[in-house]
Amino acid sequence: MYYIPQDEKKQYDYVTYPRQFVTYSWYKPLLTMILTLVFALALMVLTAFAGSILGKIELGVDYQEFLNTFKGGYDNMDLSTITGAVINLGPTVALLPALMLARAIVRDRTWSSYSSSRGGWDPGLFIKCLLIALLVVAAPIYARRVYYSGFQKPSAFSGSVLAVVIVLSILQCITEEYVFRGLLLQTLGSWFRIPIIAIVLAALPFALLHPYNNLGKGLILITGLAFGITAWVCRGLEASAALHIGNNLIVFALQSIGLPEMGSDVEMSDFIFFAIIYSVYTIIMIILSKTTQWFEKVRKNDAEIFNGKINAKRSAKAQKRARTSGRSSGSRSGSYQGKHFKH
Repeated sequence: MYYIPQDEKKQYDYVTYPRQFVTYSWYKPLLTMILTLVFALALMVLTAFAGSILGKIELGVDYQEFLNTFKGGYDNMDLSTITGAVINLGPTVALLPALMLARAIVRDRTWSSYSSSRGGWDPGLFIKCLLIALLVVAAPIYARRVYYSGFQKPSAFSGSVLAVVIVLSILQCITEEYVFRGLLLQTLGSWFRIPIIAIVLAALPFALLHPYNNLGKGLILITGLAFGITAWVCRGLEASAALHIGNNLIVFALQSIGLPEMGSDVEMSDFIFFAIIYSVYTIIMIILSKTTQWFEKVRKNDAEIFNGKINAKRSAKAQKRARTSGRSSGSRSGSYQGKHFKH
């Protein structure tokens, strides 16, 4: 592990990082997006099928009742059962293997380049950021919900349900970071080459896809901007994933153990509260990026290693073609000389 020299930091910009790879072409990230959506739809169908089976076994509901759980946005979300967790969180998680498969087919860059421009996912750095997120984001959310709503443990509480919700919540957050701040943000960054434009544009679909009222969508827009800025200044997804998990994990976990369910209507008090804690976390990450070397540790130079392998393969193919062309040319020359002598 080494540190990024001061004069080389621009080279490792996370948002525009795809352009560092010699195989980059503007259409390849778009192709990856299309393939990801195709594969994700197939996996989501399988997830829905699995959820319907679980619903029949665990709850005794028929298929139509299962489909009704998708209606009504967050107002109809139920995380008190394993079926509910799979139905509501599972489809999003399906995007991650879909992205992996799409990237493996397009092969325009390394998988680790989606994680960071520092040589992939750094577990130690993620743990540091997660601890900060739990303190700055999760703790205030917990205190606020308990203070305003109280705590009522449901009679059907199950530790196994809570465990499933925790695991799926973490995977859901990481998946959304890879899709929105990895694939989408880096694609836009590679096209426009101006990080702040890419951050704003990537935050828009992130907000629109969340089933909140208009004020809620505005809050999610701020959230998407916080995620994007954090990923940019920290040169990777560890810090933004930590923020995402710090929010979603506590909200979903509390819902699964009896606190009031989430709703699609966001009030102004919610807007102000969440905007403040997201902003505080983002500011902390910006300060840490300027005052520490947390985000300058490079595990490996993905682009340099990948480009070296690609260039070596291209050179070997070029030499092989040259040798083949030389033998072919020599053969034709010998044939011509032989005919001339015979004549």
